Amino acid sequence: MGSHCRAWVLTTALAGIATLAGLSAQAVDAWAGTWKLNLAKSRYALGPAPRSAVSRLEPSEDAWKVSQDTIDAQGQPTHVEATVRFNGRDYPVTGTALGNAKVTWALTRIDDHTYASIVKRDGTVTSMARTVVSPDGKIRTTTTTGKNALGQMATNVAVYERQ
Repeated sequence: MGSHCRAWVLTTALAGIATLAGLSAQAVDAWAGTWKLNLAKSRYALGPAPRSAVSRLEPSEDAWKVSQDTIDAQGQPTHVEATVRFNGRDYPVTGTALGNAKVTWALTRIDDHTYASIVKRDGTVTSMARTVVSPDGKIRTTTTTGKNALGQMATNVAVYERQ
């Protein structure tokens, strides 16, 4: 898989789970668990849509353990994970989609249903995402902005359903 494709898979994975990582302790029951990408309701312009994606959230003391398993458009599995806090600071991300790059996440709460995340690769911002959670906590819509393979700004809209 080329470096652009790996970067796109990483951006998609991180955006998909970034929102979950920063919720308060009161929201543990509503947010902890597994979320599955609904491809029929999603739109991908940053790169090819994955075949599937599943993200997981586990509260762990004062932080969150988050991960995402994705099957990319070529059928290759990827896995990314991080332990993060919802404080706007960068936290390291690990996983198979990263290659040798140093990738970090920074998460910021906008309001009770909206969150923002910034993904950096080797210190450079590669994507920004805004996630809106439905009032019933069953749907999560993440809008990610970044550059496509041609270097043009593009946007993905990924819709996840709580499992």
